[in-house]
Amino acid sequence: AALLPAAEAGDAPSPTQASEAAARREAERLETLGGILSSPLAMRRGDVGQGGRSLQSLGMGQAAELPLLGVLFAAPLAYVDGAGAVHAMEPLDFEKERELICESVRESGRQLGVRFEAATTDRLRTLVTLGRCAGLHYSGHGDPQFLTLEDGKGLTHFVRTATLAQLLGGGGGGGTGLRFVFVSACFSQAAASCFVEAGVPAVVAVTLSGRLLDGAAHTFTRAFYLALAVGRTVRQAFHIGKQAVAAAPDVRQSAMESDKFVLLLQPPRADGTHAADDEPPFPDLPVALDWAPPERLSALCLPAGPDVFLGRNVQTYSVTSALLERRLTTVVGPDGVGKSAIALVAAHYLIERRYFADGAVRVDFSQPAPSEHLPCALVATARAALAAEEGGAEGGGSLGQGA
Repeated sequence: AALLPAAEAGDAPSPTQASEAAARREAERLETLGGILSSPLAMRRGDVGQGGRSLQSLGMGQAAELPLLGVLFAAPLAYVDGAGAVHAMEPLDFEKERELICESVRESGRQLGVRFEAATTDRLRTLVTLGRCAGLHYSGHGDPQFLTLEDGKGLTHFVRTATLAQLLGGGGGGGTGLRFVFVSACFSQAAASCFVEAGVPAVVAVTLSGRLLDGAAHTFTRAFYLALAVGRTVRQAFHIGKQAVAAAPDVRQSAMESDKFVLLLQPPRADGTHAADDEPPFPDLPVALDWAPPERLSALCLPAGPDVFLGRNVQTYSVTSALLERRLTTVVGPDGVGKSAIALVAAHYLIERRYFADGAVRVDFSQPAPSEHLPCALVATARAALAAEEGGAEGGGSLGQGA
């Protein structure tokens, strides 16, 4: 069923102005750090996956020249209906899609930067404004009237196509450096048209006629990015992806699913040619013997979350929003109800969205202990995390003030 936004995205203060201001601040920060691919945060935190060699061994100039694929995942925990009630969002299999993109780059044997971000209006506008990405991949819930993003705190941000066009048109899409966009969501053709209007040469989307099976989306994604990584044009990679879906033995009604993918192009030139066919978005990538995917930020400082975590999105959102508004948040409930699991999932969620950039630590107080032991345990755990971080980062360095 279609999700109805509680309010128009345009009702908020001008998203274009706010996002462009944030983008300018981000651009200044990255310039100070020496560029997005050579920043200390990217080197230490594993934001960008590169092939074979570390970013430091590539050298600042060479690393900055590598093409970059930006990947935006919209995984809000909940949404608010027109009456103000909070409801859980249906989870999507982003882990599988992330694995497929990384697997495609690794199997290609090429050196391609991949940057994973949470899909917010700020991050979308920032990536478009910076012009560092040759390609942009969006994955999330689809709807004929709007694109679902995140509000940055765990709720869904429903951005109508008209507002999306305004957001993208703030800087003029033709100067972004984007060669293609893949809007991987059901009913995404209307939203994809906004990228075309903003000047992107080629946009892959899903028709407005029906929902796309997960298996078809996964098959297309893998074949599409493998073709791009080995130097095919967007049009060639698009048809390779469609053929892969049509021939997939595990996709029901594979021919019909294949036809749901559409390629939107800029109008042809006077001679009938298209900008999308001029040059592949990732031409002549260097060979990578052992391409390494970007590490998850939270994996560097927190234990893994529970293998199974279902039906707790609304409670998790309550924790994430409380953590961002208060200095202390306490989760209470009977033994075994899942308090620790919710706290850990909430921490992972926020760290992945670049909150608490100095990291997070988990201190185990499952065993009874006098209250005066709490400060000592906290200090000891923080020191251990700091030592591990410094030991794992080339050149050392501290975690910063908030450690």
